[in-house]
Amino acid sequence: RWILSMDAGDDADCKLVDLKTAIALARKERLCSFYDVKDPRRDLDEVLEAYTRSRTPFLQLGVLYSSAHAEAEECVGDIFHVRMRILEPEDAPVPVQPEILPEEVLYGHRRSRREAVTPSSFNSAAVSSRSSSPGEVELVTLGVQPSSPFPTRPRSEMGGICSTCCHSWSRGNLCGAFPNTHTANQFFTPLMWANFCRLGYELATPAIAALSLAQQHATSRNA
Repeated sequence: RWILSMDAGDDADCKLVDLKTAIALARKERLCSFYDVKDPRRDLDEVLEAYTRSRTPFLQLGVLYSSAHAEAEECVGDIFHVRMRILEPEDAPVPVQPEILPEEVLYGHRRSRREAVTPSSFNSAAVSSRSSSPGEVELVTLGVQPSSPFPTRPRSEMGGICSTCCHSWSRGNLCGAFPNTHTANQFFTPLMWANFCRLGYELATPAIAALSLAQQHATSRNA
């Protein structure tokens, strides 16, 4: 009924190669048909093309599943498709992001070097008296200060493989630039992995929020 699709294939031009292949296969097997949930009259190719040209973080498609029995009740679903790509405009690039620290994983999403946590989820001795509220702890208080080794370089220019030193000179000339590194590169540095992880969070968050909202609306309609 609900599908969250994360597309990280080798598709630097965002032609949605993998998604189109999956749609074609589903049609061939007569499993289902796809449509624009906002306007089902639109041609599907036009819907896909509009998504690739936009800066929309995700694409929502409706799915009508086929049934072998004519009297069977129609079954519909929704796909929230996220294509891995950078959405910021060229004149406002996002710099290379810092590595992910254990404290970020333990205490949640980093906001201006502050972590939003519940008071019971960490040792109270680690909380600084300077914290603005009981539910926040500064990373500096925990003895860490996350910072990027390349704070002025756009993340779209980060290239290189195997070693962090490659990031200082390779601007996508070696194995492609972030996030369109060649799939032959299976040896991400911690810095490269962190930037992929942060980009994934950045792109997936609005898609998950929309999926959750659609589930709530469906539940209320069926109540």
